[in-house]
Amino acid sequence: MSLIAWVPLVYSRKKEFPVQVHLSGRDLATILAALRYWQQDLADNDAAGDGPISPEHFDDDVTPLSVEEIDELCERLNCDSD
Repeated sequence: MSLIAWVPLVYSRKKEFPVQVHLSGRDLATILAALRYWQQDLADNDAAGDGPISPEHFDDDVTPLSVEEIDELCERLNCDSD
């Protein structure tokens, strides 16, 4: 699978909107690996009582996905890539 196009994204912390992005197989594999790493970090930090590894990306309005939500997102990414 090759990269078809990059879609410019405007980051908005205040609203959610669907975004279509074309990814290569390598891009998708890296994103899924990063999500699984983040998921494991959340599980480890929840057990230890620590916060997320990148708190600067979150605030009262934008909170990290839970371990379960990351599972759902990975499933959606895997299913949508077929």
